[in-house]
Amino acid sequence: MHRRSILCARLLTFTLLTACGAAGGGGDALGTGGAGGTALGVDAGPRLDGGGTGGTGPAADGAVGPGPDAASPAPDTSVPPADARTPPADGPVAVPDGAVGPSPDAASPLSDAGGGPPDIAPPNPDATVPPDCHDLDGDGAFSNCAPLDCDDLNAAVRPGALEICDGLDNNCDGQTDEGIDLSSNPMNCGACGRVCGPTETCTDGFCVPGPCPPNHFDLNQDPIDGCEYACVPSPDGIERCNERDDNCDGQVDEGIDLLSDPANCGLCGQICELSNATATCDNGVCAVQSCAFAWNNADGQNDNGCEYSCLSTRDGQEACDGIDNDCDGQIDEDTNVQVDVLNCGRCGHACGAPAGALESCRGGLCVMIGCAPGHYDLNQNPDDGCEYDCVPRAGGETCNGVDDDCDGLVDEGFDLSTDVANCGVCGNTCVGEHAAMICDAAQGGCAVGACDATYWDADGEPGNGCEYQCIPSRGGVEFCDLIDNDCDGQIDEDFPGKGDACGSDVGACVPGGLACINAEIVCDNAVGPTDEVCDGLDNNCDGQTDETFPGMGDACGSDVGACQIGHNACPAGALVCSGEITPVLEICDGVDNDCDGQVDEDEPDRGFSCPRDQWVFGNYNGAPTVFNHATHYDGTVNCAQTCAVLGLRGVGARFVCNLAGSGPTEGCDAAIDGQYGRANCGLMYDNGARVTPNGNSEDCAGGGLVNCINGSCSEGVTYHAIECQCGR
Repeated sequence: MHRRSILCARLLTFTLLTACGAAGGGGDALGTGGAGGTALGVDAGPRLDGGGTGGTGPAADGAVGPGPDAASPAPDTSVPPADARTPPADGPVAVPDGAVGPSPDAASPLSDAGGGPPDIAPPNPDATVPPDCHDLDGDGAFSNCAPLDCDDLNAAVRPGALEICDGLDNNCDGQTDEGIDLSSNPMNCGACGRVCGPTETCTDGFCVPGPCPPNHFDLNQDPIDGCEYACVPSPDGIERCNERDDNCDGQVDEGIDLLSDPANCGLCGQICELSNATATCDNGVCAVQSCAFAWNNADGQNDNGCEYSCLSTRDGQEACDGIDNDCDGQIDEDTNVQVDVLNCGRCGHACGAPAGALESCRGGLCVMIGCAPGHYDLNQNPDDGCEYDCVPRAGGETCNGVDDDCDGLVDEGFDLSTDVANCGVCGNTCVGEHAAMICDAAQGGCAVGACDATYWDADGEPGNGCEYQCIPSRGGVEFCDLIDNDCDGQIDEDFPGKGDACGSDVGACVPGGLACINAEIVCDNAVGPTDEVCDGLDNNCDGQTDETFPGMGDACGSDVGACQIGHNACPAGALVCSGEITPVLEICDGVDNDCDGQVDEDEPDRGFSCPRDQWVFGNYNGAPTVFNHATHYDGTVNCAQTCAVLGLRGVGARFVCNLAGSGPTEGCDAAIDGQYGRANCGLMYDNGARVTPNGNSEDCAGGGLVNCINGSCSEGVTYHAIECQCGR
């Protein structure tokens, strides 16, 4: 049997489905090699141009293959997809006009450097196979003998075969796809079979878009067709309205609004220019946007711009004044002098209707046509118009103080002096129980005219009528018997002798009067005699006062210092010294408060002492100040405030010498520094008295030294300062 038939038989033995191709004839891509090419599926490698005169396997150009009937199992040529960009089954990759793509001699999709496998002579197919050696795929390598085939079911895999990018160990060296450049090969960029587009380059395993040639652009961002758009941009690349794609973005005149662009209104190049106007483009038609100063589009037409010269007045509101105020080409067009009451017959002639009257302009003449609502012409005098203001009410005249029927009369038909339904004022109705009511407005209004039998108007209030029910007794004369004999609403209020005086009026006694209490006549509210007590009264009503208490009225107390003598009296039943002023604790006030014959004396036992009269340095500007001869004092001094800190008051003021760091001047020198001024500023106030001990009356405070005592004064002389005299 021929060796090729033996191989097919062995493949059938391993239940593998294979194809046994015939030699020659051109061959197909994955099966049997033809006369001019090598089958890719066997061991032809990535070569697309073929080689040899026939046969299958790795035969070099012109080599003789295993025979016309030889076949090999189809290799696993699948490659894990990297992306959707896979090369076509055969033929070169199509490149659009102007695009840049791979060169014609670029590497094949599966190889790294391109071209076919090296010229390695395959084993002689007609050679005798060593015994017990198995070559199932017919590639000259064995599964159990040397050379050892690492995949005896794939003819593309054998020792010495060219390593291609297919995920297989083609040369059986223990490595897969070694030496394949996945970093920069555009046919295997990042993964086997990932082919970059015509304008892309492979950089670090990624397909990176490359630049387009001049005047070509990749608008659709599809790397398959490359830079598909041919266009010559304008020099500045700015789109203009010229029916060309100036910026080569695939659009013509984009961004140009022919409906609103005043430079291209309706069509390219049509510029809106109107007389005396700023033009705009409105829906593709030039129109007036605004007029120049003092020009107007009176006719409303756009083609002649602003044709009417006019300066608006009255804020553009047309008035009746013989002027075209709104500059619309018409004068006083909004006023009809035939009917306008403000411009009747002519502009400015207003119909001056009298108060409340209605006037109309008819035929240019003012005519009174009636009264306005709420106004009436009662006197029928047209000169004063509708002189009577009144709002009529439904139902005619009623008693309410209002002219309801607007006839000039108020509440006519109602007698407020006698009408029990409107007594004195409208709506005041006279009503009383058990009584016949009358209206007597002259006497104050409603009154009880008569009472029902056994009922009386005891309280005299007409509002409740005859409110008291009673039957008279004892002839209607009141007696002290707990009965209302005269039916006046009171019991025992009057009887013979009532109120007559009774009791005594001597001393503390007070007479009373006869009264009826519980049907008994008694001396009511009388004050009788009591035991004598020391209270300044004749308690026992014997004509003598406090006669049982000796010493009454005698002097008592002390008259030393602030104390005053009083007299013995009995204001509350006990003999006391009344009217005296008693001693108190001594205080600093120039008075002998404790009445011991001494004034403001010190009392060490209670820690009390009074400040003495003294001269102190003035507080300048309200702040405590200590005299310093090297300081220039300038400010205001208030002796009252200065002395108050010591519990004293300001009684005087004077100047003291102060060198303030300088030599002698103005009568002051180091010998008298801090002392009372001896030359200039010799004036002083001692206990309020103006004195000049040195015969010098100069007042360095500008005549205001006296103001320091109770108020404030200012002193700015360099070599003098102010002291305050504090006293009580």
